Amino acid sequence: MGTVRVTQDVEVTRLNGTEAAIIATQSLPIGERVLLEIPDERSKVSKARLVRTVKSRFVLRDGRLRREVQLSIIGLTGVPEVREPV
Repeated sequence: MGTVRVTQDVEVTRLNGTEAAIIATQSLPIGERVLLEIPDERSKVSKARLVRTVKSRFVLRDGRLRREVQLSIIGLTGVPEVREPV
């Protein structure tokens, strides 16, 4: 078994303990499990959540068509990734 990783920058528009919403340029299939990483500039630690896509719809953002994706948080990754200073 293998793993495929595709990095996509997204805008997080809502985040709480059970769900999140993002604006993305590419689609995410409904039911897909993905890792949502949220960098914390104050502590230099990336907080990651395992999420599943629940719903997706088109939205107009800055004059461009984007996808608003609703995510359900299904787990934590355990050990946060420490980001090196740039």
